[in-house]
Amino acid sequence: MENIPVKMNLLFSQFYPAQTYSTTNGMPSNSVFSITQAENRMMWFITSKGVATYDASEWYLFPESLNLPFTEHSYIQKGTDGKIWVAGYNKSEFTLQYHENGNWVKVVVPEEWTEQRTPFSFKTIGKKVFLGLENRLFMLNESNSKWEVRKLENGSKKAEINSLVGIDGALFISTREGIYELDGDSIIRSPLNKYPLQSNNILSINKHNNAFYILGLNWIGKVDENEYKLVSNDLGIFTESGFKKYSLEIDNTGRVYYSSFSPASVLNEKTGRWIPLKVLGRQQNVLSNQIFVDAESNYWVGDNRGLFKFNLLRFQNFNSNTDLIEDEVSSIYESSNGRIILANPRGLNFYDKGEITSIDLRNRYPNFLTRILDVEETKDGRVFLALSGGGLVSMNNGTVRSYDSGILNNAVITLATFKGDLLVANYNSIYRFKDGRLSLFGEYNGIRNIIALGSDKLAILSFQGVYITDGVTTQKYISNQNSLNSTFDIEEWKNEYLVATENGLGILKAGEIVEYDAFALRGTSAYSILKDSNNNLWVGTNDGIFKFDGKEVNHFNKRNGLIGNEVNRNALIEDSNGNIWIGTDSGVSLFEQTEEVESQHVPVIELKKFSTLAGTDLTKRNEKSIEYNENSIELKFRTISFFNEQEMSFQYKLSGFEENWNEASDISTSFIRYTNLDPGQYQFLVKGRVEFGAWSEPYSLNFEIQKPFYQTAWFIILIIVLLIAVAYSIYRIRVLFLIKQRETLRKLVTRRTEEIDMQNRSLKEAYRDLEQAHIKLVQTEKMAALGVLTAGVAHEINNPLNYIKAGSEIVKQLTEEKGSSVVIEDKDTFKTVLSGIDLGVQKILNITRSLGSFSSTSDKINNTIHINKVLDDTLIILEHELRGRIKVIKEYDSQSVYVVGNEGKLYQVFSNLVVNSIHAIEGDGTITISTVESNDEVIVSISDTGSGISEEVRKKIFDPFFTTK
Repeated sequence: MENIPVKMNLLFSQFYPAQTYSTTNGMPSNSVFSITQAENRMMWFITSKGVATYDASEWYLFPESLNLPFTEHSYIQKGTDGKIWVAGYNKSEFTLQYHENGNWVKVVVPEEWTEQRTPFSFKTIGKKVFLGLENRLFMLNESNSKWEVRKLENGSKKAEINSLVGIDGALFISTREGIYELDGDSIIRSPLNKYPLQSNNILSINKHNNAFYILGLNWIGKVDENEYKLVSNDLGIFTESGFKKYSLEIDNTGRVYYSSFSPASVLNEKTGRWIPLKVLGRQQNVLSNQIFVDAESNYWVGDNRGLFKFNLLRFQNFNSNTDLIEDEVSSIYESSNGRIILANPRGLNFYDKGEITSIDLRNRYPNFLTRILDVEETKDGRVFLALSGGGLVSMNNGTVRSYDSGILNNAVITLATFKGDLLVANYNSIYRFKDGRLSLFGEYNGIRNIIALGSDKLAILSFQGVYITDGVTTQKYISNQNSLNSTFDIEEWKNEYLVATENGLGILKAGEIVEYDAFALRGTSAYSILKDSNNNLWVGTNDGIFKFDGKEVNHFNKRNGLIGNEVNRNALIEDSNGNIWIGTDSGVSLFEQTEEVESQHVPVIELKKFSTLAGTDLTKRNEKSIEYNENSIELKFRTISFFNEQEMSFQYKLSGFEENWNEASDISTSFIRYTNLDPGQYQFLVKGRVEFGAWSEPYSLNFEIQKPFYQTAWFIILIIVLLIAVAYSIYRIRVLFLIKQRETLRKLVTRRTEEIDMQNRSLKEAYRDLEQAHIKLVQTEKMAALGVLTAGVAHEINNPLNYIKAGSEIVKQLTEEKGSSVVIEDKDTFKTVLSGIDLGVQKILNITRSLGSFSSTSDKINNTIHINKVLDDTLIILEHELRGRIKVIKEYDSQSVYVVGNEGKLYQVFSNLVVNSIHAIEGDGTITISTVESNDEVIVSISDTGSGISEEVRKKIFDPFFTTK
């Protein structure tokens, strides 16, 4: 056994995560003298180079020609009306100006003001401006240009002004002779002076939750509900500010931030302890010029070496710069007495009520090459250490003892308490440590960690999967993915066992390790798991720590306050106060859950630049209407949130062009572009969030891409009007043309009518001549036909007349008159002769009847005509032409054939056809006449054996008046 010296440090050396700003990242100067914030959250500063602004992405320095202040004797403040005021010294004089609507406006300074650079105080409240110089208060109402002066005295003593503070719209004046207030236009001593303050020399005052906090030289007091108490009389403040720069701010957790020609510091009101707001990498803090609290409760500190922004709602960080023995924290354990043991690889640190004590094992082992991998406490209060190459060691009341670890080959990698016994493991075996001796508990391959699950189960995490044992039976869980078999830690959460593996989180199911889909960490190695008292799951990885409540995931790493990115497997615990301790390769972070305020900050989004790619600037136009030929646009925005500038994300879309949101991490330094937009109305929407917080309400920008002039309503109306005018003009021209044409046509018609009349008269005369010729021709034809007919009729009638004449002679011979009687001598002969006379008479009747039908002039066309009879009658008339040389063959239809028509015309047609056949036959020949009735038609065919009709004559046979006769 051996006692090891213990080193004790007060916890002044912890540091908070801070964002640093300097000339290396665009700040005009490292010397910052005064800070304020505008209504749009943009930060404003007075630096040694002049007045500058910062919008979370870009710095801007106002030009020197504006003669703005730039010395330590300067202030910048936001007035209650939103104006940004500056007061202080430039190169040549004292100047007082305010910035409004993009312009700086100078304000007259008091006539009595000194031209020499001297400390003063400054404040604006409402429409009034106040300057404090020595014991004089200068007051100016913006409605006039005349300064009023009030002197502050306490009896015969001058009350030299230290600071001017606005509280609830009233002016409080801190002086060397106590606190004064402005009542109307009068200055009165404040009722706060009645309390037993530590001194009349009041540096500053502030109010929080109806309580007044009063800052004096090295003390802070508090007046609450008419009672006064001293919060602390040990602040590390020993001198007053030579530039009248005092800061006093209070947050909602009871922490008080202050400075007075001193480093910016924070005081815990509950404990009365204070620590400087130390920034990692700065061994010594510089005297602060101002502490400023912005709208998101970020704390800005400006001094002569730079600008720092603290977010005190999250992590407190410790490493070797804050008096830990080393940076890396390999294991964390809370002992039974409430101390937090922070194990470095080669030393121990004990955190207890704001103090840290340390034990450096290298003091005992000068050539200490081993590493502390795990810490465990037994019931008797001994703290055991697992030394990777140094065996098993215990500590108790500063005494260190080593144990014979030969059985373990001096390699101890992890410890656990199981069923009241300490278990000690190397890479292949687990031993039970009892009564100073080691006995084998079990053998397992590739052991990396052992964890007690409740009171009756032990988990062995290895390179080859997970073993769960109760000391008697063992269940092994493996995966077909080698990366899931490489395990580090285990936790029971929501009745399931989750495992930290080389490939993120796994879950134990039915003898297997499968990926945990509800919280995917693919590609990220998980080393430690913790379920806190609020049932949140914490997972330490090689990329910081993840917090999962079952719905949302929060991710913390070096970019947003965590001291390091790689969390060690035995270095993640929740202490008895509900705080989360996270040990990393770069130090340890303390996450105070009781003070954690969920980030509900959202970035302020402003339009910074809106233009077309052709160069037309639309940013300041009220009506954002774009010509159709400039339909490609670009936008840049100012996105202001200082809660965590590096962890802002944005979504944007152009309604009217796209439906889905686009993701972006930066819309301030790079343009968003849309090209070749169609004419129409558009609305650009963009929203942002900080870290994993809520999305802001979308910022909207409406604009219009104009239609081409040829698609606009006025142009279309104009074209319609022009078309109507053109159509009307064409109509008028057409009407005039038609009128003229009608007149011309009328004249032409008149002339043509006259010509037609003349031609008509000529035609009439020609027609009459033709008609006369036709009549003559018809008459000639008739006469010719009549001659033929007459000859035939005469011939036919002549024969029966001869019969009749001969019969009458015979009758005369056969009869004799005897008195009144006629006596027939030969009756038989008489009868024969009389029959011959009757036959002759009948034949004459037939001829005359046929001739009557032939010569019929009736115009009726609906007579029922026996077609065969018409043909027979025609043959009777023409029989004398046929006799002796032409044979007629009749091929009539077996049934009587009737047609409806004009009987006389048919006689003429058939007569002409038969006559033509007769004339065409030279010598003997044959005429064949046939009739056929078929489908309500009658076909009459007359053919002959004559010479036929030539082709030339055939073409003309239907021409009027054509004949070959």
